[in-house]
This record gives sequence, structure tokens and C-alpha cells, in this order.
Amino acid sequence: MIFVKLRVAALRLIKRNFKLYDPRPINLKTFYDYQSWRAYFETKLIPKTESIYQIMYTKVDPLFDYFYDFNATLYEKYTMTTTQFSLQWNPFSDYLQTEDGRFEVKKRFPKFTFQYTWSLPKLFENDFDFRKIDFRVEFEKTYLNGQKTAVLFESGYAQGAIPLTHLYNTSPNNLTNNKLIERITIAGKNSFETMFFNEFFSSEFAMIHVKHGFKRLKISRKIKPAFVLVTRAAWGNMQHKERHLGLEFNTLEKGYYESGIELNQIYSGFGLTAFYRYGPYQLPKTEDNLAIKLSFILNLGF
Repeated sequence: MIFVKLRVAALRLIKRNFKLYDPRPINLKTFYDYQSWRAYFETKLIPKTESIYQIMYTKVDPLFDYFYDFNATLYEKYTMTTTQFSLQWNPFSDYLQTEDGRFEVKKRFPKFTFQYTWSLPKLFENDFDFRKIDFRVEFEKTYLNGQKTAVLFESGYAQGAIPLTHLYNTSPNNLTNNKLIERITIAGKNSFETMFFNEFFSSEFAMIHVKHGFKRLKISRKIKPAFVLVTRAAWGNMQHKERHLGLEFNTLEKGYYESGIELNQIYSGFGLTAFYRYGPYQLPKTEDNLAIKLSFILNLGF
């Protein structure tokens, strides 16, 4: 996994409720020294939408053996200036307009997210020229008997000269330790629990997450686990894989699959999950295809 150390952040933290991010959790082996400045403009002018336009200046120094080979130059460090437009569209939700702004008071699905990123090659010594298009759709349905089905679909396409820091890794969440017990960590909300960090990268991808939650079981006054069935799949491709030197990784042309169960909120918000990898990228050892994680859900009563 990859740890990104942010040294400088302009203005304030950007809201993350609708933006498409490439979440890279903390890694003990492959660190990046990542310095970033950004300025942005946010608006809700169009009904049932939130949008943001931003420009970012980033300096990246991989603190491990990685080079990007482009135009007969090996880039050990690089500078990127990019601009990005993001749009969250919730066409079926209900909103309330107040003096403090517009608020979503009734969430309805599906919800759509669009994002377009492009580099500015002649601005602030930018080293690369590329484009990225991202799309996400979320769907949830709650039944009268207390059960709920949730579907998340996400895809992205990147074209041009792009180092690994700005490519897709489809949200892995598994440590590279040898023993199963040494890989037990906290489960993510929509991450591939059996996929190892830095195992796959893509310049174009599509993935889907499907969850079905059953009504909570009341074992005692304090123990009420929520049982959830989960299945995930991802497909991808890598353009110009030969440009990335020093870090070995695979691609997702054959399709990656995992399924599992979640027992959430067993006690004080903590639960237990178990997932299994199968399909073309299944590993020879059964233990390596299995991931057991702790889960934690904080219920604030909203």
C-alpha cells in the first residue's frame, strides 16, 4: 500500500462526500513524499447537484525504487499541475433551501458522480500531459422487513503520460504478510479485502460492489449483529506498462473476484468480516486467498 504525506494543503480540506478519490492506505514499504497546493471553487447553483472546480500543483518524490520512463527520461521525481472538475448529481433526492444553504433532507437513489481531470503541460513546470474521466453510480434499496441492498459501480479511463501515483489501484486492503493472522486489519467500506497493496494497477478499469444486509439479529440487549453478504468484481487494463520501472505489479484483464460475509456491529460498533478470492487471479495457497478483518461502524444516531 502507499502512504501519501501531505505537507501543504491550500485553503481548507475539500469536501469528500462526492469526489472520486483513489484511496491509498498507509504502507510500510512504499512511501511517497507528496507535496500539494490547491485552489478551488465550489457551487450548488444547478438544482440537485454539487460541483467543484480546482487546480492542483503537486510535487512527488517516490521514497522507494520506482522510476517513470517517458520520452527517453527516467523520472525519479516529478511535478504535476492538473485541473479537475467534479459533479455530484442526486436527481431523485429531496432538498431543503435555508438561509445557510441547500441541504439534502431525503436521500434517494441512484446517485451519480462525474469527474474529469486533465494536466496543464505548460504551467508551473508540469512534467506530463494526460486526461482522466471517472464515473460512479450508487444505488440502495431498503425493504419493509429491514433488509437492504446496495450496489456501487465505478469506472475510470486515463490516457497519456501518467505515473503510478495518478493511476487506478481499485482500492486494495490486504497486507503482504505471509500468515493470515498477520494480515488482520480494519475492513474498508468498499475495498477489495483479499487484494494485496500494490498488486494491481490500471489505466482503465470498471468495478462493482454488491451488498445485501439482513435484519439485525438480537442475541442480547447489547449484542445485535448485522449480517451482510458481499460480492465484488473488477476488470482493468494498463497502457504502456513498460514505462513503470522498479515496482512489480499485475493488471486486471482477466477479472478479479471476491465474495464474503460481514458480521457488523456485534458489540460497541465492532464486527468481523471474512472474504475469499476466486477466479483467474486466485492464488495457489488457500490461505492467501482468504482475508479476515475487523469492522467498525460508528453510529451517531443521525
